[in-house]
Amino acid sequence: MAEKTNKLTVGLIRADLTELDEIVKPDVQGIAVEEVGTFFTERSRPRPPDWITDFFGNVLGDNLGIITSSAKGVLLVPVADGNATRTFAVIFGHGRHLLRDGVLEELFGLKVVLNSVDPDSLRSIDKTALGSVPKQSREQISREGGAASFGIDIEQDLVNSVTGKSRIERFGRTITGRDTFSASAKFDVRDVVDFLTEALEQSRKETYKDRFDWIDQIKEVRSRNAIDALNNELVRRLQAGELDHIWMAPPDIIDWADAKGFRYLRKRSPLFPDLDVADLISAAGDHAVGLEWLKNSNILLVSAASDDVVGRPWPAYKCIYAEIEIDGAMHVLNAGKWFQVAGDFTALVNADFEGTPECPIELPEYRHGNENLYNLDVTAALPGSHCMDADLIMHG
Repeated sequence: MAEKTNKLTVGLIRADLTELDEIVKPDVQGIAVEEVGTFFTERSRPRPPDWITDFFGNVLGDNLGIITSSAKGVLLVPVADGNATRTFAVIFGHGRHLLRDGVLEELFGLKVVLNSVDPDSLRSIDKTALGSVPKQSREQISREGGAASFGIDIEQDLVNSVTGKSRIERFGRTITGRDTFSASAKFDVRDVVDFLTEALEQSRKETYKDRFDWIDQIKEVRSRNAIDALNNELVRRLQAGELDHIWMAPPDIIDWADAKGFRYLRKRSPLFPDLDVADLISAAGDHAVGLEWLKNSNILLVSAASDDVVGRPWPAYKCIYAEIEIDGAMHVLNAGKWFQVAGDFTALVNADFEGTPECPIELPEYRHGNENLYNLDVTAALPGSHCMDADLIMHG
């Protein structure tokens, strides 16, 4: 074991990538490390930091001796995995930029950490709250605690990264994981294979399901190939008019009381009281409804008070919400991002939805200037009802 503690950040290369030129970018220098692997680097180019000239111009003169440089290095290490071999990337500095896009196994580091930490010794969690406006946040507590200390909503929070106290002695004390796994431990190039072998074994375990089983319910799709396949299927369904499980909604919180309606593509287009996929397709006219068209076509919100467009227009793609099943897995498009929902969680949600009785109340069609007028009309149409909208009750 090494005498000094080193900060190691490692990622697991996808199993289908076996050639080095499939993993690292072209024109990157490789150096063989005997009995370990291959180290790749790129020559650093020392230069003055941009703020020297951007802010000071020529005021300070030349030859200040202030330089900056971004060191990059990645060590690719083959590790035996039964009868097969898996490749690890040990990343140094900005070395991740030497790897091709999409070569790392997603959530490898997260699985290692969840299988290796004491469940009641978490320190920090990065999460994304799904909804009309996905919100990314990092929560850090002053002392070790369980998942409940972070107020996680297991039905809509996507956990991206976890930091906690390790139960595995060779990983050191504090470990962090997302796609990559980070630990400060007494390992160096001489015994790094042992460290990587342990990490691979920990990633395969399902110990985390005893306390973190909800972690698998929702995960963001980040594979470019998977995203392309989902977008292609979305476009195919839109072009074919297969609009079941595809709908539209504003991606931001809006003031519905002031929402006169929505316009597609341009300011002078017809006004619609709500967003509808069929109306969007109709507005496209002779234009093919492709992915680029969806991302470059605007949705405008019009104010009832001023008849002006409210805020910045939204790309149509960001307003589309869809549920698409591919290869037996349910995927959800939410505010411009794709998420995969675990099969058992999908079944649980569907069963709960199907067990909910339909409301027998028949509501009038919405053909009103604003929400307040509609609420008053509903009250008049339903005997024994009372409009509570803006009818404030002062108490205490």
